[in-house]
Amino acid sequence: AYLAVLMCQPLAAVATSRVVARRPWRVGWNKRYARGFLKFGWPLLLNGVLLFWVMQGDRVLLGAYVDMAVLGLFFVAANLGTLPSLTIASFGGVLFLAPLSACRDDVEKFRKQATLVLQGYCAIAVLVATPFVLFGQIVPLLYGEKFLPAQAFVGWLAIAGALRLIRAGTTLIALSRGDSQTSMFATIARLTGLALAFVALWQGYGIMLVIYAAVVGEVVALAVATWRLKKVHRLRLREICGPMALALLLMVGPALVVVNFGYWPQQTLAALGAAAGVWGVIALALYRLLPGMRYELHQTVNMLRRPRK
Repeated sequence: AYLAVLMCQPLAAVATSRVVARRPWRVGWNKRYARGFLKFGWPLLLNGVLLFWVMQGDRVLLGAYVDMAVLGLFFVAANLGTLPSLTIASFGGVLFLAPLSACRDDVEKFRKQATLVLQGYCAIAVLVATPFVLFGQIVPLLYGEKFLPAQAFVGWLAIAGALRLIRAGTTLIALSRGDSQTSMFATIARLTGLALAFVALWQGYGIMLVIYAAVVGEVVALAVATWRLKKVHRLRLREICGPMALALLLMVGPALVVVNFGYWPQQTLAALGAAAGVWGVIALALYRLLPGMRYELHQTVNMLRRPRK
């Protein structure tokens, strides 16, 4: 029944578009169009298959090598830490694809727009990940004390999700110029994290190395996507790597402090206040260090304050 529903949904969408379209269409065949669709679509098809293994592979490995209790803790931390980044990434294409595509043929304008988009993705990724990094107590607060061990996982999984969000920005920039291969190559590179996770479990190491492997895999995938932006789309590395390096520093730095000194203070309200204070400092640092975002924020504020005629 579920499979039937999945098949009926796109069929209903096609039928509806046929009924309500202002310029009715009909099914036909054009060899040139078909070749273009295939050239653009096959990397996305392969990327979708690989992405399934990237998203589910660590769970499969953990299910084979650890007990179900540890796997349950990982599920809770993974869902909590990565859900905000995945949700935001799903809306990124709607907001940024059209402005990027509009200036795809103007090299300088496209560079400025792409840099601004990447700065936005990096800022949002940091602001989404750092609360989980700094406030691991959110896990027992939401799920109960029996899930307390999962607070050690949620911060690093949130960092992995944030890096995936930044990578979504790079692949969006590539897609705006008709490049569907960048996302495929980045996803292939992401499989390195899965390979490291398999080796770690095979050698008897614990779940934390699997999570670290996921972060390493995301860094490698982001590096490949960034290299493609420079090689294929002629973006300047100093303009796109700066925000990425800053974002990585602002996420990994607090995470390493937590690893060495633990969450402090342990009281929930005090910890929430401390995390909010550090989060505010990080937000201020992003505001000062990302000039493109700062300019756009000023423009938006001035537009909102301008009296309506």
